Amino acid sequence: MKRFAPLLAFACLSLAVCPAAELVVRDTIGRDWANEPIAWDLPGVKADGVIVTRDGKPIPAQAVATPDGTRVLCIIDSLPKDGTTTLKAEPGKAGPAATDLKVEETADGVVLSSAHAAIRLPSFQVRTPSGRWTAGATYATSTAKPATPKVEILERGPVRLAARVTTPFDNGTTHAVTVSLWSGARSIDIDETFDVGPADKYQFKPYKNDRDELAWEWWSWFGDKDGEKETHPNNWIVRLDGEGYAPAEIAYAGSASTDAAKGPTTGRSHDIGVDTYTLAHAGDRRLEKYAGGQAQWRPDAVVWYLSSASKDDAADAVAIYPHSARDWRNPNILPVPEGVTLRTGVNDLRIVSRKGGSQLDVECPIGLGRRVWAIRTSTRGEMLAPAATSPTALDAERVKRCMGLDITRNWITSWESKSLYPRLFVKPEQKAAYYARLKGKGIGSPGNVLDTFLRNQDQAGFDKDYALIMKQADDMLAGYLKSGMDITVGYPGWMLGYWHGMIVASGLDNLAGSEFCTPEKKAALQKKLAILTYCLTSKDAWSDKQINYGWGSMNMPVARWGGLVVMASALGDHPLSGTWLKDAGRYFDMLLETEYSPDGVAVSCPHYIGASSTSFYAWIILANSGQAADVSKSPVIRNFARFYQQLMTPIDPRFDIRTLISEGDSRPGSSPFPGILGTLFRASEPELAGQLMQLWKEGGSDLSAGMGVPDLLIIDPDVPARPLALRSEVYPGFGAFLRNRPLSTPEESYLAFMGGNFMIDHANTDQFAFHWHEKGVPLSVFNGSLYQPTTCTALSHNTIAWDVRPGGANDPGQGKPGNWYHDNDQPHVDLGGKTPTTHYEIGWDRDAQKVTETRGLVTRAAECTGASLLEGTVTVEALVETPTRANDYSIAIASQAWPPPKKLDQPFTWTRRLLAVRAPTAAGMNYLVIRDDFGGWNGRTPNFNYWALADGVTLGDRQAVFKGGLGLDTDLRVLAPAQVKLHQDAFTNKECESVVGGRYAAKHGKPFSETYALCRVEGQKGQGFFVVLFPRKPDEPAPVIEPWAGDRGVKVAWKGEAHHVLLDTREQPLAADGLDAKAAAIVLKSTDDKNWSLALPLGGAATFRGESVKADGPAEIVVAGGARSAAPSRDLTPAHPARDPHASSHRLPPGAFGGTRAPRLTKSPSR
Repeated sequence: MKRFAPLLAFACLSLAVCPAAELVVRDTIGRDWANEPIAWDLPGVKADGVIVTRDGKPIPAQAVATPDGTRVLCIIDSLPKDGTTTLKAEPGKAGPAATDLKVEETADGVVLSSAHAAIRLPSFQVRTPSGRWTAGATYATSTAKPATPKVEILERGPVRLAARVTTPFDNGTTHAVTVSLWSGARSIDIDETFDVGPADKYQFKPYKNDRDELAWEWWSWFGDKDGEKETHPNNWIVRLDGEGYAPAEIAYAGSASTDAAKGPTTGRSHDIGVDTYTLAHAGDRRLEKYAGGQAQWRPDAVVWYLSSASKDDAADAVAIYPHSARDWRNPNILPVPEGVTLRTGVNDLRIVSRKGGSQLDVECPIGLGRRVWAIRTSTRGEMLAPAATSPTALDAERVKRCMGLDITRNWITSWESKSLYPRLFVKPEQKAAYYARLKGKGIGSPGNVLDTFLRNQDQAGFDKDYALIMKQADDMLAGYLKSGMDITVGYPGWMLGYWHGMIVASGLDNLAGSEFCTPEKKAALQKKLAILTYCLTSKDAWSDKQINYGWGSMNMPVARWGGLVVMASALGDHPLSGTWLKDAGRYFDMLLETEYSPDGVAVSCPHYIGASSTSFYAWIILANSGQAADVSKSPVIRNFARFYQQLMTPIDPRFDIRTLISEGDSRPGSSPFPGILGTLFRASEPELAGQLMQLWKEGGSDLSAGMGVPDLLIIDPDVPARPLALRSEVYPGFGAFLRNRPLSTPEESYLAFMGGNFMIDHANTDQFAFHWHEKGVPLSVFNGSLYQPTTCTALSHNTIAWDVRPGGANDPGQGKPGNWYHDNDQPHVDLGGKTPTTHYEIGWDRDAQKVTETRGLVTRAAECTGASLLEGTVTVEALVETPTRANDYSIAIASQAWPPPKKLDQPFTWTRRLLAVRAPTAAGMNYLVIRDDFGGWNGRTPNFNYWALADGVTLGDRQAVFKGGLGLDTDLRVLAPAQVKLHQDAFTNKECESVVGGRYAAKHGKPFSETYALCRVEGQKGQGFFVVLFPRKPDEPAPVIEPWAGDRGVKVAWKGEAHHVLLDTREQPLAADGLDAKAAAIVLKSTDDKNWSLALPLGGAATFRGESVKADGPAEIVVAGGARSAAPSRDLTPAHPARDPHASSHRLPPGAFGGTRAPRLTKSPSR
């Protein structure tokens, strides 16, 4: 028995034989507290009662048995900012019994009540301030039948009441609801667990390993705009109305509404305050709102919802609010659509009105999982009045449950730190050289919060920037304290959390290492950053995958985890830094395997590659501290560095620097990324590093610092630059790039062609579109304006759209036949009383194909000396009708809504062949020949779109002339089909990134603005297109462009040179103008009998003037002065297709493109 004595002594059978236990409660985040519940666990202690004193004075307390001991409950009525109080739990009877809590047991059940709230069980009626009761709860089930519920009283006060209602079902399942009510509270907390099923429909998603669990997944919300198509078979219905209480006026905070009758259809109400509407409609049922554990940008989603009898402040009001996302558990709902692995929001509450709005229900699905929420009763005025740090009492309730005193008292925000700084991007022993490198240089954004100090490195600069950094931290914390960790000023809390957290981390890293920083100020900076890091890592702000909430778009988790590395590393020897970094390290190990294809293509569009730059912050920091391998030695990252170079255009005369192509959700801009990558590779790949630094310098030495860390803290401008080595390449994950003539000169030409299956995050419907830079200027660009306007459809790009119907006519009105949104069962969008322009574009048939298969691939690619050819092929299984605004072609759909794709009875293959004919110099004949073939499909009328940077376009007979604003005109000539209609339009883009905007204004003396002119060629059903695009100076003659070899080719004559170009859909014989050949593509250039060239980009055989060429691949011969020679040619066709991200952990959220569109920000904190 002796060996068990210590165990018995520790376990204490009751408090009667244990000494008093002590708990010190501190304010760790710098705020005043009032009426904060405290739950204090005493492991190994079993007790029926407890006396708690606070600073020697008894306070009401309660002992609750737990499986391994006792939990002590009490309430701290007040604690000042930075205050400390001591609680002691002593053995004995229960403490002071005075309480407002009551338990009434009747024949019908139980009533739990406080001074302000009451609930009847098992009916779940709640009492309003005027004494009226709501109608209670019922079940609406179709696959299981409920039996008689069982009520158990779990806690009887004096601090908290709790009871559990368990309802068994005839299929052996249960729905258990635990109700709790704290002393003095107006909120009744509800904690549900359920498994009513059916089991083959609801299942928790299993994860095999870290890689599986941490990888971003394609996801979609469960639940449609009216709650009628995606429904649950079994629901618990909680009524919010009752006898004598009819909800008539609604207030809420949340996302945009899908119907103006339910609140504003644009904006986010946490940006502007509370939104309201009157609850009245003519129908029998209407879905009002969704309410889930974690706030997201879901249409009709709310973080709280209040109903009242009138708008009077004294009116009875009943509100609900979900909270504590950490405790929710959402299942997947099966079957999961093709391409999606995660259905999120399955257990979201659905607020539904019935009978014209006289009845208001909360539909609670009970298939499988756990849900935590609350009902609050009070007057409307009390509910909506400011409370503590929050705009309303309802927001304050949510804050209390995710970052109340009982949670934050455990945060370590002050510790004895011996950390040396700077430590993020250099080692502390490199401090002197680091500060010397930065002195005298402005590091700029974000927020210029370190600019003065690092430029001047004096006391005044330190004091100024210290104050700015502290304000950044305080502003972010204030945002969390307004509405909760999951929603902050209209954004998810983690999003602004990593953003501002990295700014504060950069401030700590640079200020704390300086001679001007006192120990007290270092500790203050560390405290602020520690608070923000706790917030960022909270599972209420960023939930585990098991909770089954989608992680935004692909770049978002990268930014969040990267921010965590920056913040935790800056905290140095904080007790939890190692834990946080280990957690983040798992994520970045996974990232290398999933976010980049083997050829180096990133999954996000160019702008959002920048938004994911925190991954490189993390890799550099982890390697610098010895916690991870040097990522510059990764073959995938080396390939990414090479790929990223290809995203940069030639030097653009609009800004006099290289720019980043604006494909997808992007806009004109430069990039600091080449400088970051150049610094990363300076030791492991000096040649590559030098090329990247040269590209960075030709891009204006961009320091736009969009992601929270000033770029000059990472970029070392002294890394030696080296000449660029760019050339034409195919990247199966993206498409292809054509580069020719001397780099870094006005002679450089460039074409980026979309046709890849990996870069799909924030993509547009721009299959086979292209950016074209020739003769020293950008002739045509991806019409990227980010989201202002959102030009993301096929009609906005150099691609194909079908059945274009111009808008701008008077609209019949919302809800009326002839209104496009009414006719297509879509949420209405107000277009100022005008109809939208509509067209069909490629959609995604989930039953027939993977989403990546809708993007197309480059299937042939070749480069000869005088011409390059690209071929893209895509199988079209579905089309989707898409509305755009008639004035600027921006998408005209409600937030996150999208019309369903229409499956084709006869799928078809679209093949685009683009031939870039080029001369030895920019002054020569450099033009494009494009053939589109649809395999004879005649279901809808195709339209060929060409957008040019131009002042305008003049239409003629089968031809158009773009008047370029950059010193070049472009002739467009349509050779096929035989019958066409030409349409013109234009819109003006004023959106660009800050670096190019500043350069544009300095050069042109006005803010950035440019016009995109459109020539839309309306074709014929069943027929493709054959088009020539020829740029020239305005004072040069127009080319003579004529059909040749029937409809298979074209003859182009200009300034004494004649070209005969064949661009066919297949290889077949040809005999014309002295040329005998069998080929699919031919470029024959001739000035006279002794000077000509013959190129076969796709191989074949040809004879001209006695000279023959035959090859299986690209080949070209040149005759100069009568002497023949072979010209260099390369087959660029990839040997293997890109790795399909659909086959990995990536899955599609509503919205990547073509029938779905990825979640987007209206205003992004990214660069």
